[in-house]
Amino acid sequence: MDDLFAGTAKHYARYRPRYPDQLLDDIRALVGDSQSECLVDWGCGTGEVAIPLSRTFSQVTAVDFDPEMVAVAKTKAQEAGITNIDWIVGRAEDLGTEPESCDLITAGSAFHWMNRELLASRAYAGLKPGCALALIGGGSSVWDENAEWHAIAVRCLRQHLGEPRRAGKGTYGVTKKHGDYLVPAGFRLESRDYPTEHEWTADEIVGYLYSRGARAGRRGPRSDRSLLGSGRRRCCRAHH
Repeated sequence: MDDLFAGTAKHYARYRPRYPDQLLDDIRALVGDSQSECLVDWGCGTGEVAIPLSRTFSQVTAVDFDPEMVAVAKTKAQEAGITNIDWIVGRAEDLGTEPESCDLITAGSAFHWMNRELLASRAYAGLKPGCALALIGGGSSVWDENAEWHAIAVRCLRQHLGEPRRAGKGTYGVTKKHGDYLVPAGFRLESRDYPTEHEWTADEIVGYLYSRGARAGRRGPRSDRSLLGSGRRRCCRAHH
């Protein structure tokens, strides 16, 4: 799965809806009003979590196995004048974390791709007592068909890529919930939904699907028609 999002970095940065401000504010509230020392962001992508949270921490470590994603994130941080993020190309599973050294660990729309059993235990050991692991979901999936255009997108994906749900060059097969790994590791769970609406053009939908690792053979014609899709962003916090 290490090449799951290969070649999608620019689409990821451009077409993924931003996380709601209230969600980010609630994550900041987990560490209090004063500046904290250390944030670790697993599966940082193009910086959707690490960059907006960076001013709350003295030092941020952001890791992603896709070098193109990290390159885009670095550029975004430089353009914003942010200098306290250490960008690392690699797997979260290979990132060393000292015991009780982190004020917050985050994973934005990424934890389900990782070795969750290993990282749940590592997060519990690496967090300072009372600190949290924040797992952020990326909104409703088109495969849930919660909006009219979702069903159209799914039919198109199945027509061009086959019946199984695609994930890059492979298929999507995640079944267990995060809690199945977090609770045995010692965490207690809290979750919160952030209902949002986002207006899409047809081109934006295509770009969004590509950013999720759906590799279609060709793009459809341009269209200025707008479609309204709604979804829910979810933040699942796991506390000591």
